[in-house]
Amino acid sequence: MARPTAARRLAARLREPRGLAWLFGATLLGALALAISIATHRSLLEPWLRETQPAPSASVERLAWALARGEANAERLRDAPPRERAALYAFYLRASQPERLEALPPALFAAHPRDFSERVRRTLVAGSGAQRERALRFARLGCHRAVIPILRWASERAHRRSLYAWGNSLDETLWRVMQCSSGPLEGGAEGVSPL
Repeated sequence: MARPTAARRLAARLREPRGLAWLFGATLLGALALAISIATHRSLLEPWLRETQPAPSASVERLAWALARGEANAERLRDAPPRERAALYAFYLRASQPERLEALPPALFAAHPRDFSERVRRTLVAGSGAQRERALRFARLGCHRAVIPILRWASERAHRRSLYAWGNSLDETLWRVMQCSSGPLEGGAEGVSPL
C-alpha cells in the first residue's frame, strides 16, 4: 500500500470539522495581516490613487475669470457653498492658461484658507504629477500661512521617500510662502492638519 502524499493528507484533514476550523482561522489571520500591512504601508497603493477634478460649470468659469481680473469681490467667496469653492479650485487645476489666473489663488485663500489648504493637501497626496505642480503653484501664489504646515509635511514625506527633486520644489515653495506671508494664521487656519 502506497503512502498518502502530503496533498492527500491535507485534503483529508480539511474534510474534518477540526480541519475546517483550522482553515477558517488561518484565512482570518491572513486577512488581518493583509489589512494591517495595507494600513501601515499606504505607499503601496498610492500610485493607483488619483484625485479627479470635475469640469467646471459656465457660472464657475465666469466667477473665476472675474476674480482673476479683479472684477469680482472676494467677499462673494465667503458665502460660496463648498461645492462652488471646490469647482473654483478644480477650474484653476484644469485651466489651460494658469498664468492668466495668478490673482485667483490669493482671493480664494483670503476667503477660505482652511478649505483651500485642505484641497492643496489632497492634491499633493493623490494628484497626478501635473496636478501636484499646479497645486504647488496655487499654494505659492496664494501665499497664505495656512498652507505652511501642509508644505512642511509634504516636503518631509518627499525626502523620506527619496523624491529629492520633488522635495526641493516643495522646500522652495515653502520658503516663498514663509517669506511672503506674515502674522498669525488667519481665518481659523491654525486647525489645519497636514495629515
